[in-house]
Amino acid sequence: MKPTPGIHHITAIAGTARQNLLFYRDLLGLRFIKKTVNFDDPTTYHLYYGDEAGNPGTILTFFPWEKMRRGRVGAGQISAVAFNVPTGALPFWAARLETAGLKSRTLERFGEHLLQLQDPDGLPLELAEIADAERMPFWHGGPVAHDEAIRGFHSATALYRHAADSTSLLTEVLGMQAAGTEGERTRYRMADATPPGLFLDIVEDPSAERGAQGTGTIHHIAFRLADHEAQQDLRRRVADVPLHVTPMIDRTYFQSIYFREAGGILFEAATDGPGFTVDEPLEALGTSLKLPPQHEPHRAEIELALPALTGDEFHHVFLPAERDDAGLVLALHGTGGDENDLLPLARKTAPGYAVLSPRGQVDENGMNRFFRRLHLNVFDEEDLVKRTSDLADFIVRRLAGAPPFQRGLVGLGYSNGANMAASLLFLHPGLLQRAVLIRPMLPLVPKVAPDLSGVPVLILAGEHDRMIPPDSTQRLIQSLTQFGADVRVLMLDAGHEMTQQDVREAAAFISAKGSAASD
Repeated sequence: MKPTPGIHHITAIAGTARQNLLFYRDLLGLRFIKKTVNFDDPTTYHLYYGDEAGNPGTILTFFPWEKMRRGRVGAGQISAVAFNVPTGALPFWAARLETAGLKSRTLERFGEHLLQLQDPDGLPLELAEIADAERMPFWHGGPVAHDEAIRGFHSATALYRHAADSTSLLTEVLGMQAAGTEGERTRYRMADATPPGLFLDIVEDPSAERGAQGTGTIHHIAFRLADHEAQQDLRRRVADVPLHVTPMIDRTYFQSIYFREAGGILFEAATDGPGFTVDEPLEALGTSLKLPPQHEPHRAEIELALPALTGDEFHHVFLPAERDDAGLVLALHGTGGDENDLLPLARKTAPGYAVLSPRGQVDENGMNRFFRRLHLNVFDEEDLVKRTSDLADFIVRRLAGAPPFQRGLVGLGYSNGANMAASLLFLHPGLLQRAVLIRPMLPLVPKVAPDLSGVPVLILAGEHDRMIPPDSTQRLIQSLTQFGADVRVLMLDAGHEMTQQDVREAAAFISAKGSAASD
């Protein structure tokens, strides 16, 4: 029997991808070593963090499923993940977490000092001070200095109602050795192993509530194996238990087998190699999107569908076109909306079109907006210009490499989103080939006159709209007309809210093949 020498990696479920990156890279100081996708769901990232090189025993990975419900940590799960830090580092971490608005608490276990905390999705984490941790590898280019930086995994905790069958698997099949007991917790040490990833703690609690998978929970834990030979040996032993075990699966950076043990936890056994530099040099780890070979032919569509990771991008939804002769709708929500708000409208008004729907990056008292305002109907023009440029750059980047849209790019905006669409027309002429502005007002007067010759623009105003000053909408109409746009204006028997007439008029306008005739 070849025992496992330690934890290889641990995979969890996150909510927002960007929030996950900011927490683990920028706050905890782990290196972002690989940006790839879930092999079975390529519209979802698979994000990897680790030490400088992504060595086995340091790798924490995430599937960010933003729309998944919050999970419940409980029995039948890995219930906590602990990292190594140097002796004396816990006061630094307590202060760092407090500055970030996060709570933590200290405790002692097996003679070691620990700090307990949770990530933004509620995943339980621990930092454990260990002797000589400062000699272990860490991310030298990260935000945390040598004397406090995380040095890979210390341990993982598994919670069971009844642990007997699971512990026999650990000792008789995986070759772990019991190393001590405190109360309901028993520590198992990987045989003949050295840090990182040295321990697996088993907590037995017959009254524990059953765990429920979702964001903030562990998906699976993987143990190290030196090579394919050791993996095949383990596969035979697991099958003899008997447990169902998968054939070897190539994960690009390692080869894996999977089996679910008696307590319900998904175990993986992964080879140490070939490692994360197989498709990126060490100095460039995590800088570009890497796709498994089967998904590479669909790179353009996958890149469009993935959410934003960095600050100059936008959280967004991308829906692919359903027919070859379609265009693309740029759906821009109103104040307080998000990237999902206008999807039904876009589908109704432009059937079969692709849809790109970003979320505004400004937070105004908990409401999303595309740009700041100083007072009601008074806009921060400097911020508007910058954010219009940011949005235009984002659109160009996200559409780079995508197949051409025969009917062009159609702006569909409501309220604050309509004002942003008008700003795109003024400041980035040529980006939108057509625009529907629902309840808009004049966002700004451009300093350089744009050439909007022949660009069809539909303005849908509400006769009883108390949110929009009528003179501002009139000045918008005059400006668009002055710059050559082919403007159609409809004054509807409505207030600021959208109506079915808005839907009908927008649909007729978007489907029209020629320019709009002015009323």
